[in-house]
Amino acid sequence: MIENKTHSIFQKYISFGGLTQLNDTSISLRNKQIEDGVKIHTCNDYENSIEVIKEANPDKKETTIILKVYYNYPNSRNRRYRSIISQIDEFIERLSFVPSNLILQMCCYFPVEIFKKDFFSAFLERVNREYGVKKIYFEYYPVYDYKFDEFKYFFNEISENISFGFTGYYNLYNRVLDKRSYNEINSLDIPFIPIGILGKNKKRDIEFDTQKLFPKDQIDVNLIFLLLQITKNEDVFGITKTSSYSNYQDLKHRFTSLEINEDIYNYLDLVNYNFIKRDQYGGKYELSDYLKNPRNILSKSKNLLLNNKSKRLFFE
Repeated sequence: MIENKTHSIFQKYISFGGLTQLNDTSISLRNKQIEDGVKIHTCNDYENSIEVIKEANPDKKETTIILKVYYNYPNSRNRRYRSIISQIDEFIERLSFVPSNLILQMCCYFPVEIFKKDFFSAFLERVNREYGVKKIYFEYYPVYDYKFDEFKYFFNEISENISFGFTGYYNLYNRVLDKRSYNEINSLDIPFIPIGILGKNKKRDIEFDTQKLFPKDQIDVNLIFLLLQITKNEDVFGITKTSSYSNYQDLKHRFTSLEINEDIYNYLDLVNYNFIKRDQYGGKYELSDYLKNPRNILSKSKNLLLNNKSKRLFFE
């Protein structure tokens, strides 16, 4: 009974991406994750990640998949600059079946005015009816300068069948939300789905001497940080990846056997963190970015001229 409970906790709160190479190792690990019932994260542009899922699930068992899609990608020459429906259709064609639970991760700057459009309401109705989408998470960067209360209003009003939230890179050491923004989202009861929960991105992660604060290693501390978020909102789950079966089993054991207390939670607030402001897709810039690199002005102007599709077309 206890084993089933710990398994269900892991299944509910951890999601796995990665595994982009079509080989026996990737297929075997993905098959184990599907058997465990954890959420799977993928994208059309992640090499053969979709084919790995297909081969790992030949019987088309019930699977929850988070599909990363792009709205109005800032480079019109990139294949990401197309309708979201076409991105979903490509995914379904490559996978060869419609997942039992498809979640959308909507990337790039998303103007709140889109929520007011009839074509967006029609889009929501269609993806719910045809693909079973019941959740959509908007990827967030601080440069987007979203007014969270405005989004919350439309989250409540626009669809009875689909729930909404935000997602972004967020672990103990690297975050797209400062404490004020996180508290605001939490007070509005908006789910925030953290990406990169283990803090293992060498290009962005800052090294911290965690032993000064915690008697645990970096992975355990980040898992505790995730658990803290879950205690504030039960709809939260974390997105990460493992490259081997042994690492996956180790993470499962760690997550389901962590012993935490209020002292550790209090210590978490003492950690300095790297605040990630920039939009990795290049859709929005701060003034300082233009001043530091004037070429951004030329790039932005060029994209505005070329990216002239009607916003409606991204949802048809």
